[in-house]
Amino acid sequence: MILADQLREIHRVLRPGGRYVLTTHSHLYGQYLFWSAVFSACGLPRLARWYADTVNRVFKHCTLLTPDEWTVMLQAAGFREVKVSFYLSRRAMWLFDLLLPMSLPSRLNKALWGRWAVLPRRFLAAVETHLLKNVYREDPALGAGMCIEARK
Repeated sequence: MILADQLREIHRVLRPGGRYVLTTHSHLYGQYLFWSAVFSACGLPRLARWYADTVNRVFKHCTLLTPDEWTVMLQAAGFREVKVSFYLSRRAMWLFDLLLPMSLPSRLNKALWGRWAVLPRRFLAAVETHLLKNVYREDPALGAGMCIEARK
């Protein structure tokens, strides 16, 4: 497996006691999407799965593993003291999913003029920070994203 080989190589080049920190999407990513939750609540699990799979395919999410699966892989590569924490609460993911259609003009702008954003990035960052900071600062017990720290 390519990922296992990569983890072994990362472990090899780290100095003794060094730490490897990565962020990745969790196994809950698809379930935390708004439309997947709606389809599931309506008794349409196949449609919910299709939607989650489509989003994962579009964004090229390759590894949607559980914390235990990551821990086993990292320990097999030689790491110890694996610590996992979550981010991207259900509320943050619902907001992401509901706002996703608004990204289409950016895709068009990128195709036509080579720029993702029409407005200056500093302006967009300031607006996003002001409007969304509380949602994205939530510290969930479980989440759609994981921060993983492993020590050599």
